Amino acid sequence: MKADVLGVSFDAMPFADVLEACKGFLEGQAAKAVFTPNPEAVMMAQGDPAYRATLNSGDLVIPDGIGIVLASRLGKVRIKERVTGYDLSCALLGHMGPEGQTAYFFGSAEGVAERAGDWAERAYPGLRVVGRHHGMGFREATDEVVGSINGLRPNLVLVGLGMVNQETWIRENAASLDVGLLIGVGGVLDHFAGDVRRAPKAFRAVGMEWLYRLFALRRLGRQKVLVRFVAKVIGGRLRRKGGAAGG
Repeated sequence: MKADVLGVSFDAMPFADVLEACKGFLEGQAAKAVFTPNPEAVMMAQGDPAYRATLNSGDLVIPDGIGIVLASRLGKVRIKERVTGYDLSCALLGHMGPEGQTAYFFGSAEGVAERAGDWAERAYPGLRVVGRHHGMGFREATDEVVGSINGLRPNLVLVGLGMVNQETWIRENAASLDVGLLIGVGGVLDHFAGDVRRAPKAFRAVGMEWLYRLFALRRLGRQKVLVRFVAKVIGGRLRRKGGAAGG
């Protein structure tokens, strides 16, 4: 089932089903792509048809933001729960350790992938993070990174290049990669490395992680996007209802 939120099609699957699908992808012969858009990414896609098409090309597109879940309730298909890139990554890495599977971390500033890999190997016994590469100048480094990944053949690649960049990179390079699964994870590597703290559990439990970031990280400029997102979702719903009534 797909839930349409402002032209971006999300898989309306509970976390457990997403996790099981991704476990299967890890063993696959052709690279699969999982994208994790939040409301900000959806708003960026409004003015960028190419980015919207890239998001919709994902093998799984999961709702990393309570705003996506709430917006879906105004449409025909409802998303039951948020599935964050962070939680999915942690669950997968925890599964991979006992299975003897391997990961590759690509993205963020210099040194972050290395520290994130060290943390992951401590947190998930048995896991091997066989490759680590920063995301600085990633376009120029693409051939190097692709060669490195294909030489190591990891089951999972976490790509943290930020919105638009990470999804575009995955779409452009997936067919050339000998890997089971690629996930666009935004700032997850920074969290793993300890450079950025997650919101307290109480905020996450009620879907208010955005509010914590608003004050703790002073992201007021970016959070204004949420206001525009809500206005656009509600406006679209009202127009559809008006059109139906007029018809």
